[in-house]
Amino acid sequence: MNSDSVETDIEPAAGQTPPPAAPEPPAGPGGDKPKSLIDRALGGMVWMYSGNAVFVILRGIVLVVLARLLTPEEYGLVGAALLFVNFIQLFSQLGVGPALIQRPELDERHLRTAFTVFTLSGLLFAGFVAVTAPLIAQFFQMDGLIPILRVAVLAFPIQGFTAVPVALMRRELRFRKLAIINVVAYGAGYGVVGIGMAYLGFGVWSLVGAVIARVSVAGIMLLFQQPYPKQLSFDREPFRDLMHFGGGFTIARLLDYVGSQGDNAMVGRELGAAALGTYGRAFQLITIPSDLFGVVLDEVLFPSMAKLQNDLERLRLAYRSGIALYAIVLLPFSVLTLVLAPEIVRVILGPQWNSVVLPFQILVLGMLFRAGN
Repeated sequence: MNSDSVETDIEPAAGQTPPPAAPEPPAGPGGDKPKSLIDRALGGMVWMYSGNAVFVILRGIVLVVLARLLTPEEYGLVGAALLFVNFIQLFSQLGVGPALIQRPELDERHLRTAFTVFTLSGLLFAGFVAVTAPLIAQFFQMDGLIPILRVAVLAFPIQGFTAVPVALMRRELRFRKLAIINVVAYGAGYGVVGIGMAYLGFGVWSLVGAVIARVSVAGIMLLFQQPYPKQLSFDREPFRDLMHFGGGFTIARLLDYVGSQGDNAMVGRELGAAALGTYGRAFQLITIPSDLFGVVLDEVLFPSMAKLQNDLERLRLAYRSGIALYAIVLLPFSVLTLVLAPEIVRVILGPQWNSVVLPFQILVLGMLFRAGN
């Protein structure tokens, strides 16, 4: 769990199920798909990968700077808060965003109903988190969580207000705009507000401020980029249409989230904020190269395999070759990282993060086993 992440739904977070693809228009004469859709989809893929690469590099730079200004305990406190905030957010959006993307036909009633659901649920769940903050702090045995949770939930209403434009931009395959918004919002939130506040000595509140600033900047940009009806209106039939798909999607994301973040909850509860901050930075370090290599490998292997989809034998061979290539790249890299772990931690995070070395090495060993699968 990274304490520099709060779900904005601009891009799927690591370990989460991505939203479904937008519905395709009917095939043209002879069964061919419209060329414009194919071109837009391919262009969207390029922008998704490029935006992700820039985002990973930017996040790495921010990590290098903030790690020298903040302590493991400060990272751990915000990490524990965001564990709960992101979990509750899965309930608050009810899978309506993916349903807007997936549904073949949308009218203004669907958009107004979705806007109403997002806005009201954002306010409702923000209040819920604010009221239950003492219970969450008691669960994690961290008294400092209460004020952090009550400020961090300000992100809920902002995200609720902008969830419809995000879904519409995904539906229209406007990934270039989404990639730009994601990078700019992260840079403003963490690169400017987060680093600035940490430098001025605000400690843990620099991360909280970065979260709110990131969501706010993304929200403002989305409102300018994607017009949509903003009237509060509820219609039962459109609501049933959206929930028919969105309910199942929400359950899948909840299970996915529990599976991917359960270890962080256990570390935070049993070992405390400092341990969670240490574990989180170790995990963040291990994901930087895998994210970057994954972009390159996916970009090369996916289109190559797509061309072989009608030739199963050659597709199997290509798949095995791809796995072998992945292992050839990952195995020596993992061994080298395992040996150089103390130096890597000292260069990237600084000498005050020596406690990260052991969990970092354990996670690197996990990469070795993944290479064989």
